[in-house]
Amino acid sequence: MQEIRFHGRGGQGAVTGAYLLGHALFAENKYAQAFPSFGVERTGAPVEAFVRADDRPIRLREQIQNPDMLVIQDKTLLDIPEVFAGTNEETIAILNSKEAPNFPINFAGKLYCCDITSLAVEILGRPIFNTGMLGLLAKVTGIVKLESLIRAIENNFPKKLWETNIKLMEKIYAESPTQPCNYISKLIKHMETPNPKPTNSVEPASTAKNNTGNWATEYPEVDGNKCMKCGMCANVCPEGCIAPDAEGVYRADLSKCKGCGLCAQVCPVKAITMKKKK
Repeated sequence: MQEIRFHGRGGQGAVTGAYLLGHALFAENKYAQAFPSFGVERTGAPVEAFVRADDRPIRLREQIQNPDMLVIQDKTLLDIPEVFAGTNEETIAILNSKEAPNFPINFAGKLYCCDITSLAVEILGRPIFNTGMLGLLAKVTGIVKLESLIRAIENNFPKKLWETNIKLMEKIYAESPTQPCNYISKLIKHMETPNPKPTNSVEPASTAKNNTGNWATEYPEVDGNKCMKCGMCANVCPEGCIAPDAEGVYRADLSKCKGCGLCAQVCPVKAITMKKKK
C-alpha cells in the first residue's frame, strides 16, 4: 500500500487534488481511497487530505500517520509539526517553492521543490496549485501516469477549466526537477522518538497574537479616491485587520492579512483590487 498526505491551506485546492489523484489511480485499476480532514474551514487555514492506493481492497479508514509521500502546497506550513509527523528517510516530499527552505526542517527524506505558484498564476490566473502539484508528484514518484491525471481532470472539472489545468500539469511534468533539492534537516532524534499523532489543531493563528501576512499570495490594494468609507470591507474581514487610516480610507494591515479577498468581493465601488505578492 502507498499512502500520500496532502498539506495545504483553505482555498489552494488540496482536497480537490487528493480526489483527482484518487480518481486517476482508480482509472489504473488500483484500489484507491481519498478523503479530507478539516480544521477551521476558512480561507488560509491549514487543511489535510489523504490518499491510499493498493492492488488489494483497502480496509483502513483512519488518517495517514506514516506517509510514503507528502504533498506540501505552501512553504509557510513547514514550521507546523504535523506536516512532517510520521516521516522517515524513505519518505518523498514535494514542495511548492522556488527554492529549498533556508532554515532547518524536521525531515530526513527526499525533498523536491518547484515554483508552482508562479506558473499557476501565469496559466490559471489565480494561485490554485492542486493540478500543478499532481504533475510534480507524477514526475517525481511515478505513482500515477500523466494520462490518468488528465482523464481525471476531464471527468471532474467543467470543460472550460480543462485546457488551462491540463496545460499547467503538463508544463510542470515536463520541466520539474528530477533530483532532490538541498535543505537543512534538524535531525533531532527524529527517527528514534515516537511520532506524534497528526491532528489539525495548530497554535492560534488569529491576528490578535500573530503576524499571519506571510500566508497570503495576494494582498488588497485600495484606491483611496474611490473608497466611500462605508466600512463594509472591515465588517467581512475574518481577521479584523482592516481599519480606517487618518483620512478615513479603509486599509488592511498587510502583516496580518491572509489574502482571502472577501474585502474586494464586497466593496460596492470596486475600490479594492487583489494584487499578486512579489
